[in-house]
Amino acid sequence: MPKKDIEAAINYAFNKSKKPVILVGSSYSASLALLMSKGNEKVKAVVAFSPGEYFGTNFKVQSQLKGYDKPVFIASTQREYPYVTELAKNIPDNLKTIFKPQEGQGEHGSKCLWASSANNKEYWLAILMFFNKINDKK
Repeated sequence: MPKKDIEAAINYAFNKSKKPVILVGSSYSASLALLMSKGNEKVKAVVAFSPGEYFGTNFKVQSQLKGYDKPVFIASTQREYPYVTELAKNIPDNLKTIFKPQEGQGEHGSKCLWASSANNKEYWLAILMFFNKINDKK
């Protein structure tokens, strides 16, 4: 069911804007955003906060990312960094930006952006730099 909901949301946003959209997901939905964007011309890029292998042992996100074709920003905590780097190993290097905070441990998922998160400015700056990079490529 989430697949149809995400496809409908992508189509709705694309039809409203007449431009490819950027998918944003946190934790479980970050993995869904990565999977749903691959090969979809209506998606320009993905921002994924703490994606992971959340779908059980029969379905591996990492293997589904072979042939990935979108710019992607992946945010992690310091502890998650090795894990998300391994998860994203099939995404071409020129398409991926993997962010790990330098000024503290960081927060799981989109909580890293909250004002109460000690590193939120570091995450926001990295995301803005990613948006600048993908807007330069148009």
